[in-house]
Amino acid sequence: WLKLPDMPCGSVCHGFVCSPDRRFLYVVGGHVHNVKTLDRWSRYNVEGGKWEDMGKLPAAVYGNGVCCLGDEQGYCLVSVGNWDRKGSKVMVYNVGLPDVEFEVGKWIKPEIFETLLTGQVCAQVYAWRDREAIVVTRNKKVYSLSLTQSVHLEEVKTLEEEPFFVKC
Repeated sequence: WLKLPDMPCGSVCHGFVCSPDRRFLYVVGGHVHNVKTLDRWSRYNVEGGKWEDMGKLPAAVYGNGVCCLGDEQGYCLVSVGNWDRKGSKVMVYNVGLPDVEFEVGKWIKPEIFETLLTGQVCAQVYAWRDREAIVVTRNKKVYSLSLTQSVHLEEVKTLEEEPFFVKC
């Protein structure tokens, strides 16, 4: 094990992912002492050996899954998780993907998905292909999330058993 510098704000139940180029580790949202839900995100610069505070999120989020869609040339962070204990929401941050309809360096929160994921707490998101992810919710729903020029989400399946991460 290697001791690294402490995170800017220690938290639990945050989303965590490594960039496709393996230069950055991203931490998105989380809880502080199970009291406050964070609306911040940070990244660890592997080459520089230090954490960077990346600023505010569109809203506080915890228990969220995060994945990267794209490749070393450009990618987006996708976060799916609890915002208000009523359901999971989707946020997308464009790190450097040039051919999408939202700006590089900005978080977007596609409002269209809010009704689709209402009540679907503890969702996790997994990169599937270059621009596709699978979203699995605690309520046994599976969604396909694709990133073309914009973000698309559609339900594709209902599981027969609860997903393994329900007990966490």
